[in-house]
Amino acid sequence: MTHARQHLRAWLELFRISNLPTVISNAIAGAALGASVASRGGAATIESATAASPTIYDLIAPLRTCVTDPSRSFVLLTPVLGYIAGMALNDAFDARIDAHERAQRPIPRGDVRRAHAFVAGFALLTLSVALAASSSSMPALIAAIVLATLVVLYNVMHTRRAWSTLLLAMCRANASLITMLAFAGDDWRAVFFSGVIVLPIMLALWTLALSIVARREVDVHAIASSTTTTPLRTMINVGFGATGVIVTATMLLFIPQRATLDAQRLALAVVAVAIGVIMTVVIVRARRWIAASPSSTPRAIAAWIACLALIDALAMACAGLPAFAAVCLVCFVATRVTQRFVAGS
Repeated sequence: MTHARQHLRAWLELFRISNLPTVISNAIAGAALGASVASRGGAATIESATAASPTIYDLIAPLRTCVTDPSRSFVLLTPVLGYIAGMALNDAFDARIDAHERAQRPIPRGDVRRAHAFVAGFALLTLSVALAASSSSMPALIAAIVLATLVVLYNVMHTRRAWSTLLLAMCRANASLITMLAFAGDDWRAVFFSGVIVLPIMLALWTLALSIVARREVDVHAIASSTTTTPLRTMINVGFGATGVIVTATMLLFIPQRATLDAQRLALAVVAVAIGVIMTVVIVRARRWIAASPSSTPRAIAAWIACLALIDALAMACAGLPAFAAVCLVCFVATRVTQRFVAGS
């Protein structure tokens, strides 16, 4: 491997680039739901999304906002840049700890300078906020500023405060909320008081659950114990189980309640169930990896991170946006594939 390729790979590892498709999925799903609300004039709910048989033109309607107002499309990059910045700052702040516990990380092994990681992180955060400002949506700009603040606070505090996982969960929620607010226009009330707010909440809950495992990644023996039920193991099982039930049940609220079960609604329900089955398989398999070998914990965490794109896909299916559900599924597959080459945890 040439020096240039080695240097590039080091930066890709620093940015945890393999998990980036999940953030792209969050941003696209948020934008689609926000545009759906805006297209109905700020309706209180999005339950009319599948009230009539849509045409292909209707299914890609949220994308028209990007064409008619290109500046707003830039906000799709805000969560992406925020994620990359957060990963760079995470390694920069943890450089001394990683030197003892994760010597294989780019900074400890000397492939990336700590100072450069700090510069890249803060520069990308600044750019992410600037792009949100270009959307001319004050709610989206405020959410972007909140995201940047949360990213810095988490990276400063996560090694010292267990409750910092809440900050990380809120970061993930903002990945969809920022674009949701931008594409919904200035009617932020329609976002917060309609069904679409379910998506950021579910992303936050899922991130919180997997973060509990990630915090104990070093002490994996406590997680993987199969002979005794430790409080941590119980919390993991209950956390993922409860979150899975809440995700599936709440997402079904997106599907409009109609007296008859027509072919369109039935197809959407089948897609939603199929996505739920995929999520269940991934969750169970990852849990078994940990039980079989404690050293597989990072691998399991990476698989659970990929499930964030499946939550987006489930939301898109239940909201009557199958084209976007397909995009989110592609992001899930892309995440799992790239995780083979760049570690996701």
